[in-house]
Amino acid sequence: MSESRLNALKHACTSSQLLLPDEKPAELDELLEGLHEQYRPETALHVQFVIDAARAIWVLKRNNRRYDEYEQALYKQEPDSTKWTAEQWHQLDLRTRYRTTAERGCTRALKNLAHIRGGWGKFAEAGAEVKPKEEKKKPAPAEKPLALPKAGPPPLYQRIVLTEVEGKTSVQVYPTTEQLQELTNSLAPEVKFERIFEYPSGVHASFRMNVGMWRKLIALEEARGDGVFLNSEEAG
Repeated sequence: MSESRLNALKHACTSSQLLLPDEKPAELDELLEGLHEQYRPETALHVQFVIDAARAIWVLKRNNRRYDEYEQALYKQEPDSTKWTAEQWHQLDLRTRYRTTAERGCTRALKNLAHIRGGWGKFAEAGAEVKPKEEKKKPAPAEKPLALPKAGPPPLYQRIVLTEVEGKTSVQVYPTTEQLQELTNSLAPEVKFERIFEYPSGVHASFRMNVGMWRKLIALEEARGDGVFLNSEEAG
C-alpha cells in the first residue's frame, strides 16, 4: 500500500472524531501503521477491517485507562476497599462492563483480520506446513487416511453505530452492506453472522444469526426503504 493510501486509511479512522481532546493523534497513527505493516490490506474490505481493528484497540485502551483512573481515585478517597460505598462499587462495576464490551469488540475485529492473513483459501496451506511433503508415508493397504474436517471462515459481523446530534440521528455501518454482500456472495447460508448495534452511551445490542438470515434482513430493509436496520427478531 502506498504512502497516500496509508494516509487515506488514517483519515478514515479519525474522520468520525474518534480522538478525544486529551488523546494523541501520533499514537493512533502509530497503531494504524503497525496494523498496516502487519496485515498489508489491499482490497477496500480489508482496509475497512484494519480501520475497525484500530478503532476497537483504541477504544479498549481508553476503557482500560478509565478503569485504572477510577480505581486510583477510589483508593485516594478510601484506601480500604471494604469501606467503599455501594455507589462507588456501582460506578466501578459500570467501568468493568464498558471494558468488557470493548474487549469483545476488539476480539471480533481481530477475528475479521484473519480474513486478510490466511483467508478462506489458505487453510489447507496452513495444514500442509505441519508435515513436509518428503516426510509423508504411504498408508498400509488395509488402512484408510484420516479424514479431517475442513476449516471454515471466521464468523462475520456488521457493526451499526447510531449517534444523535441536535435531534438528528446519524448511522454509520462497518462494513457496509454492499461490502458484505460482495464478501458473502459465495458463502453458504449457514455461515455464522453477527449484527451489532452500538450507541455513544455504551448501550448496545448484539444479534447472532447466519448469513441466510442476514440476507433475509437486508431484503426486508430494501423493501421498507426507510433506511432502518433490522435485527433478527424483527425478521419473523
